[in-house]
Amino acid sequence: MKTKIAIGILIILLLFSIALSFIPYHFEFDFDIDIKVKPSAAKNNYKEYYKILIVDSYHPQFLISQLRFAGLLKKLIEYDYIDKKYSKKIFEKTNTFDDYYKFDQLEIKRIWLNSKEYMENFEIVNNIEKVVQCVNDYKPNLIMLSEDDAVEKIGTYYFGSDIPIIFWGLNTTPLKYDIIRTPNSGVLNVSGVYQKELIFETLELYQKIFAKDKIKILFVSEKSNTTNFKIKYIMENKQFYPQYEFIDFIVDNDFEKLKNGILKYSAQKDIDVIFCGAMGAYKDKSGRLLEISEVFKWLIENTKKPLLSSLKSYINNGALLGVCENEEEQGELAAERFNDFVNNKNFRDLNILYNVKNLKFINPNALKKYNDNLKLEDIKIKVSDIQVLQ
Repeated sequence: MKTKIAIGILIILLLFSIALSFIPYHFEFDFDIDIKVKPSAAKNNYKEYYKILIVDSYHPQFLISQLRFAGLLKKLIEYDYIDKKYSKKIFEKTNTFDDYYKFDQLEIKRIWLNSKEYMENFEIVNNIEKVVQCVNDYKPNLIMLSEDDAVEKIGTYYFGSDIPIIFWGLNTTPLKYDIIRTPNSGVLNVSGVYQKELIFETLELYQKIFAKDKIKILFVSEKSNTTNFKIKYIMENKQFYPQYEFIDFIVDNDFEKLKNGILKYSAQKDIDVIFCGAMGAYKDKSGRLLEISEVFKWLIENTKKPLLSSLKSYINNGALLGVCENEEEQGELAAERFNDFVNNKNFRDLNILYNVKNLKFINPNALKKYNDNLKLEDIKIKVSDIQVLQ
């Protein structure tokens, strides 16, 4: 009798698991908002033509987004998914690209969440609905997600679905979004590129060049998912770097509050440097989203302490130095993952990738402002692989 009951239970479980296999996918949300547009199921149709939808967390004027897209395009040309004859037309405008390209083997459509301007869930809900509607209408056979907001707010819909997903520029560990089973393996339809933090490497570079025993740091950054991870990363790892003391964290999107905080600390002797985290979401008194160049123009004119950053574009805008990722590399690695997928079609065998081309940069104008005694020639002797940004 017990044997018959056990067999009956096994049969019921088997039938239940078979029934579940016919459910296309379901959705769980990591954020509390009401999305009226619901995603429709889509089947892969990978043969000789590919429709790629890129959902970018930010906005078209955000330089890092364009640089990463440039890396993707260059690598797709290298892999012959885009004919080299299109290269001149694609790159005729420096760091500015169209939102739609149609080539012989693939087409690429980009859509923007604009999460730097719309930071709260209730503000960004319309953009999320537009993206979901775009997926329903456009019917891509692959989605690429750029940065954390796209992964959190759009990827949540499609993890475990029939649509393959490749992410890049992910600051927060992929474990947060339940998109990987292990640190090296994605869920059935997800793989991508994880972005390593280089905050302590930047501080080590500053320490090496200026021969500092200890460094006191004021950390400033926008209020965002990116900043949350950066601070979490600092708090979890600062025990390994006792020579670095973080005096305070100024985190806000109100530019006036940033300025007041900077002025409070800049003239004091108890900080050595100001570390600039993510600086792309500051708004002025009228609510206008400021350009990165505007933020750094004020910082340069009003700070007495050197600015450090692990983003090359920030050093270009006036920060002193930093150890930075190659900002095109995230896009290059996404294209590499796309090529692997096309040839393999099994994300279970594709590891999560990490950026590896860490580069050292220094801004000579900032060097003159903050230290007249140390010459570039002396710095190059200390750090032979440092690059000078003009």
